[in-house]
Amino acid sequence: MKKMGVLFGIIIMFSIFSFGFAAAEACDLSVTLLNQDPYPAIQGEEAKILFQIDGVSNSECGTIDFELLEQYPIKISPDSKKSYSIKSGTFVKDYKSFFLAPFKVKVAEDAIDGDNVIEVKYRSGANSGYEVKQFNLNVLDTRAEFEVNVKDYDITTRTIVF
Repeated sequence: MKKMGVLFGIIIMFSIFSFGFAAAEACDLSVTLLNQDPYPAIQGEEAKILFQIDGVSNSECGTIDFELLEQYPIKISPDSKKSYSIKSGTFVKDYKSFFLAPFKVKVAEDAIDGDNVIEVKYRSGANSGYEVKQFNLNVLDTRAEFEVNVKDYDITTRTIVF
């Protein structure tokens, strides 16, 4: 009877121990475009873009690499970071478990008025391949569109009326 109790205890301990490993959370990263300044961005001008990466507190993620892809309609400013590498599994009690990735970019002068697609790529140490996600960067066309017509011109006084 004592042997059965010990065996039963070992089985219960093993079940609890293996359940603890099964409960380990898989790496699940979520990226969002948090802010763009100015909104909308102006053609030919600089803009600040801020991304939020959720899930970095999970130690299963290993090292997380995050990069803003430099393609039309943006070019990353020389004084801005082009990519970030984050060690996961670090967090502070009573604070959110995310990482903020700011970028400073120059918007192309011929960027289309409205939403323009920009892309980021990221991966965790648990995953060998990159994931690519698209976001919209809102751009405003500031070029003026109007016509000027001459209404009247007086030769003697050299006065022109538009």
